[in-house]
Amino acid sequence: MHRIYIFGPSGSGTTTLAKALSSKLACQHIDTDDHFWQRTPQPYTSSHPVDKRISTIRSAIEDQKNWLISGCMCSWGKPLLNKTTHAIYLYLPWQIRRERLKQREIRRYGKGCLSPGGHRHAHFQKFIDWASLYDTADESMRSRRRHDTWLHNYQLNKPVLRLENDQSVQDRMQRVLHFLDKTSRPALV
Repeated sequence: MHRIYIFGPSGSGTTTLAKALSSKLACQHIDTDDHFWQRTPQPYTSSHPVDKRISTIRSAIEDQKNWLISGCMCSWGKPLLNKTTHAIYLYLPWQIRRERLKQREIRRYGKGCLSPGGHRHAHFQKFIDWASLYDTADESMRSRRRHDTWLHNYQLNKPVLRLENDQSVQDRMQRVLHFLDKTSRPALV
C-alpha cells in the first residue's frame, strides 16, 4: 500500500514528481492547491477553511487503496497525514525555485503577466517575496524549519526520503521507486 505525501518549498517540483509517480504507480494524485484555494476571479487569493480542505481531500481518497498527495499541509492536514505511509521531501536552492516559479506563472498566464503593470505582476511579486523567505523563516510559516521539524517527528514512525538536489523527474522517480521498494511493508490480510 502506498499513501505518499510529497512536499517541499514552492517551485521544488512536488506536483511534477507526484504526477509522474501517480502515472507509474497507477494511483490517484491529489494536489493540495486544488483543495486549499477557492475558485476566484483572481486565482490563489482566497483559501478554504481548514475543515473544508480536509473534508474534500478525505472524500477524494476514501475509496482509494493507493494515493499521492502533493503540496504543503504540515500545518493543517494532520488527520490526512496520519493516513500516509511515506513522506518525500523535495528541496532546491532559491535561485532555481525562483526561476521555476517565474516560468510557471508565464505558462499559466502569458508572458506579459509579470511585466510592471501586467495583470499578475503585483500578485506574483507578493508571492515571490513570501516564497523567498522559505530558507530563513521560523516555524510560524511554510519554511525549511517547519518542514525539518515535521520530518523529524514523522520519521520516528514512518519512512522519509529527502531529495535535495536538482535532478530530472526521471531520476527523482527512480530514487522514489527504489525507496518505496525498500521500505514498503506487505499489506496484512
